[in-house]
Amino acid sequence: MTPPRPLDYETRAASSYRLAPWVSRSARFMLLLLLSSGWLLPMYLGVTSLITSIWERIPGAMPSSFPHLHFAGQAFAVAFIWLTAVVLTWTAILLRRFWPIQK
Repeated sequence: MTPPRPLDYETRAASSYRLAPWVSRSARFMLLLLLSSGWLLPMYLGVTSLITSIWERIPGAMPSSFPHLHFAGQAFAVAFIWLTAVVLTWTAILLRRFWPIQK
């Protein structure tokens, strides 16, 4: 029995981050786009909540009972953790693609 033939670099790089063969290319692109840019939503919610909290401190403004500063802190934490995961994932993908591990 012959051992399996090692894959060349292009084949190995192309198959290393393949999602699933039954998922269409456009669906994979949309999923990658949503996962890569999804950190913007919690960041937007955090900034909006922070601005609302500052706006409520103006004399004569109607105060609300919602804890805006606490929510903004949690939203920023989620956004920065998500952004860190995105940066690390893209770094790993690009390192595997352009700087393969030699055995």
